[in-house]
Amino acid sequence: MLRLFGDGTDRLLLVNLGPDLFFMPAPEPLLAPPRQQDWQMVFSTEDPQYGGSGVAPVRLDTGWRIPAEAATVFASKPRGATDGKADAQDRVGRRM
Repeated sequence: MLRLFGDGTDRLLLVNLGPDLFFMPAPEPLLAPPRQQDWQMVFSTEDPQYGGSGVAPVRLDTGWRIPAEAATVFASKPRGATDGKADAQDRVGRRM
């Protein structure tokens, strides 16, 4: 896991070289999005356009699912903001 703190937008890189990981609950503070923001998936090696088998949703309700043998990048976005491509399954981690 690598988190880059930015001015208004943070980035989170998750790389998993082993089997699927499930964090329920997720005890890692670096997984928490910035205040009043959510994580939005912006890249995954599991995307079919990169030879992957498809991107599974990551949901806060059940914890974090970090896919096996994959890298995933998230960007923080203001709560409720989308770029037109995202849907509810792409947004992760609500925090008051």
